Amino acid sequence: MNQIATIVLIILIGAVVGVLMEKSSSYLIEQRVHTLMHHQFSGSFSKTMFWAMLNSIVWLIFIRLNGLESQTLEYMMLFSICIILSAVDISIKKSLTNWY
Repeated sequence: MNQIATIVLIILIGAVVGVLMEKSSSYLIEQRVHTLMHHQFSGSFSKTMFWAMLNSIVWLIFIRLNGLESQTLEYMMLFSICIILSAVDISIKKSLTNWY
């Protein structure tokens, strides 16, 4: 595969995973917080696009810095999981702060 096709493929896969990240963070927040609240990191088209763009850009940076290797793919997935957990943690802390 040539370099342009690889870049396009990484951007597309990163964007799809970013959308799935947004959906999974919403699910995790709803499982932890049982009150109705406005989600800071999800709920609109622009926020979904932000997740997709953020993840695809970060994945592209990882590939450009380290090349397309199995260890780089592992780092990309771990970083994506850390972003999900950070968004969930921030949202839960904000909702619990408002609750007290």
